[in-house]
Amino acid sequence: MFTLEKSHYELVMAIFEDATNSKPVVFSVIEGNTDGKIFVDNDKNPKTALIQLYDMFFLKGETNRDFCENIFNLLVNEVFPIMDEEYFDFYCLSDNLRDDVEEIFASLIHSKLVRKTFTFDRDKFERHRGWRERLPERYTMDMFKGPLSVKLKLDNEVVSECSAVFAGAGQAEISVRTNEKYRKQGFAALACAAFIEECLSEGYIPNWTCWDFREGSAELARKMGFVELKDDIVYGIKK
Repeated sequence: MFTLEKSHYELVMAIFEDATNSKPVVFSVIEGNTDGKIFVDNDKNPKTALIQLYDMFFLKGETNRDFCENIFNLLVNEVFPIMDEEYFDFYCLSDNLRDDVEEIFASLIHSKLVRKTFTFDRDKFERHRGWRERLPERYTMDMFKGPLSVKLKLDNEVVSECSAVFAGAGQAEISVRTNEKYRKQGFAALACAAFIEECLSEGYIPNWTCWDFREGSAELARKMGFVELKDDIVYGIKK
């Protein structure tokens, strides 16, 4: 196993290029937009790679049992001892690696989580472009460039906020937060509409993922023009 220098992160672009889950997240590290670490099976011509981003791990590439065993040892002996977190999310983005991961990581896996993934449909979003006309009196929409985000406000109070938590590969990963007392009133949809419109104007394709138990998030995604793809399994691991 090798740890890539940041100047060589582009070596794993081809490995993650066809990722259908968390692509802007992993590419935010590859492109240097977010701090993280990349481990590979070969530092000259990698075929399998692991990206660490905070308490999340993303594995993708060719079947390689030895590399999976090295990852297990890395986590147990080097990563876990220096991190305060007790629980971690492990994304296996290649189905061909799942059998080895489930066998080798059996002592660490405490749960299997379902991550819902979506793809953006521009045509379905078009009806939301008139969000300015639907903005209630005294409400304002503040927009920010770095990182890309919008805040729907009533006077000086934030009602709903939509932002790009990660950006990479020309995509922006959406996060939405709405003040509890303003929920179920359509304000999240207004913030999302403004954000997506701004996102597209900046050349980014919006990306949406959520846990399967976040039914409200999945419902909002469909409303905003996202089409549901195949669910993905994420391993919850405990040190």
